[in-house]
Amino acid sequence: YMGEGNRADGIGFLMLATSNTGESGSAGWLGGEEPNVGSALGIGFDNFNNAPHNGDPNNNHLSLHFNGSLIAVQGSPGFDISASQWIRATVKVRPASGGSFVTVTLQAGNTVSTPFNDVFVGGMTAYAHRLGFSGRTGAATSSSYIDNLSSVITRPDGTTLVIGSQDFSPGTGD
Repeated sequence: YMGEGNRADGIGFLMLATSNTGESGSAGWLGGEEPNVGSALGIGFDNFNNAPHNGDPNNNHLSLHFNGSLIAVQGSPGFDISASQWIRATVKVRPASGGSFVTVTLQAGNTVSTPFNDVFVGGMTAYAHRLGFSGRTGAATSSSYIDNLSSVITRPDGTTLVIGSQDFSPGTGD
């Protein structure tokens, strides 16, 4: 869930390598809505246009990052990610030779979109990880909520690896 107020940069979801961040405690700066972190997969939910400084296409886009690099940007996720609504985000990683395929699917109400569908991420192999979230804002304000988080991990035998699935919900505490 993102909304309530002005558009304010956004949030990021990360799959952090525990070899770099440990299994608990602070992982340091995670990049806000642009999660460019070494040894991590990051998905950015960006609802503020910071262009021309960082190449944002608009104030409603997603970004895919790995190992400190931007892999892909989707400038039109299919609906307004900052419209004060529930958004179900599912991130799937499928191991492959030399890397992994990443798919991100979003659902808001009855609208489903797949901003990243089987995007190949070179060098991303199975690794021990933990989930992280980051967010930031400047002078504007916005609320972001994470609710109903789940993480399912299977053995890397060619089956789909579901990193996380969460409903973003306004302050329910459930």
